[in-house]
Amino acid sequence: MDRHSTGRATFAPRCTGDRPRESGFTLIEMVITLFVTALLLAGLLTLFNTMNKISRVQTHVADLQQNLRVAQYEMVRMTRMAARGGLLRGTLPDGFAVDVRNEVPDTGDEAYIAEGNVNSPKIEPGTDVLTVRGVFTSPVYQMNAAGPYFSRTLDADGNVTGGTMQVQDPNPDTGVPQSLVPIQEAIDDQIDAPILLVSPLESLYAVVELDHGNSEINATDADGNATDITIAFEASGGTYTDDYNSLVPLGQFPPQMQAVSAVGLLEELRFYVAEPDGTNIFEPRLTMAEFMAGTETPWNADPANLRSYIADNILDLQVALGIDLENDGDVEDPGGATDEWLFDQEGDTNADGTLASADWNTPLPGGGFPSIYFVRISTLARTDRGDVNYVDDPIEEIEDRTYAEPATPGTAEEREARRHRRRLLETTIDLRNLS
Repeated sequence: MDRHSTGRATFAPRCTGDRPRESGFTLIEMVITLFVTALLLAGLLTLFNTMNKISRVQTHVADLQQNLRVAQYEMVRMTRMAARGGLLRGTLPDGFAVDVRNEVPDTGDEAYIAEGNVNSPKIEPGTDVLTVRGVFTSPVYQMNAAGPYFSRTLDADGNVTGGTMQVQDPNPDTGVPQSLVPIQEAIDDQIDAPILLVSPLESLYAVVELDHGNSEINATDADGNATDITIAFEASGGTYTDDYNSLVPLGQFPPQMQAVSAVGLLEELRFYVAEPDGTNIFEPRLTMAEFMAGTETPWNADPANLRSYIADNILDLQVALGIDLENDGDVEDPGGATDEWLFDQEGDTNADGTLASADWNTPLPGGGFPSIYFVRISTLARTDRGDVNYVDDPIEEIEDRTYAEPATPGTAEEREARRHRRRLLETTIDLRNLS
């Protein structure tokens, strides 16, 4: 070692070059990133809003279609059973089994579902009322016409004033079960119910009033359900006997009717659109009323039976009748005065076009009468809520009701109505029990 050495090692400094720049975004890059992000968010929000609107519209339309299906189902089911039990069609359009009140006025007795009763629900003006009668919800009790199950009471002139009949569960001759509970309940509730009596002779029947005070429950099962009832009835002098007789062709108990082959509780249902009263957003509604048959009195005199809601947001109910005037097995609809549909075009009343009303009930040259084959029901429904900036297509007409809506709504009321999406459902019913 050199003597001048200090004893410490020395090193030359290491050359590292320039220090590298730290990573990060420039202001311009940040602005561009934020702009792109904002565009993406705006697009996502727009897509979400659009999909939300579509979903809301589809939900409303689905509810609308469900309301239409519910409305049609109940009316179609009951109309198809019109005249069940042996009731005749009667004089059209105000028949015994099917009755149509066409284009209800805004004022007057017919404006209410119980005609002349201003305390009953009011009907949406311009709509129709469909009335069907028959034995709907209870059995048609079969009886042995040759057995000692039926008796009549006559006055001094030989007119039937009342009588009795015995029904049993099961039928003693056939062994077929037939629940007597509906009759038992009518007796217990003291209802002056209409009873349909059908003769073994073709097209011969009577509508009488249940004499609940003189009817007897002869036997019951372990659950208290009647198995043997003697039904007393009145053919005249009762609370509703005059109204019930109005449903019989002769207007009275047929004097030649000396035996009964079937018995049933006769029901009358009226389907109508209840006018909005401002108490519910779902009105107008398709509604059903149940009456004592042939009267303007609700079933069991209970006003609650005049308003049984079926479906919400139903705007219109139109009814047309298909009648075979030529007895050729076909109901033609060419339009004009030669078609065989009643209430299907403007101006139809009791006559279709130029046909006289008597043609509906005048015997045909080959015998018999023109046959009613079909009832066509059209219901118009709307969505619960309207859509902003939406205008529904105009409606020209539905059956014999003319709307003639303008292509562009001209008033605030028209614009508000057309904001709701509307759908029309039409069903043609092939009647089972009428001809």
